[in-house]
Amino acid sequence: MTLGLSAQSLAGLLVGVFLVGAAASALSPTIQARLMDVAHESQSLAAALNHSSLNVGNALGAALGGLAIAGGLGYLAPVWIGVALSVIGVLLTLVTFTIDRRRRRRGIDVPYGTQLIGTVRGPAGS
Repeated sequence: MTLGLSAQSLAGLLVGVFLVGAAASALSPTIQARLMDVAHESQSLAAALNHSSLNVGNALGAALGGLAIAGGLGYLAPVWIGVALSVIGVLLTLVTFTIDRRRRRRGIDVPYGTQLIGTVRGPAGS
């Protein structure tokens, strides 16, 4: 969102692009580490799916951004499309956290929940 609001000037554009890159650089390894924690014996598959999803996201962003520019919405339209897609991603994350929390309250094991990794793997001595 910052990029969309600040991209009217060169300095704002450069700062915005830097912040987008910094956020991506911080989030990607965090997501990868979480996947490795919960994947157990399927870490190779989880890593491949993570990388594939990033590639799909890049392709989808480029395609939607290109359609917006070709449709005459201007060069800032892809930024706002990215904001909308990010909001959808955050909402989906919140929904899954809510579902997990409700299941845990009912006593249902959530095997991919970070707090339950020890429960899924069993006691340390087994």
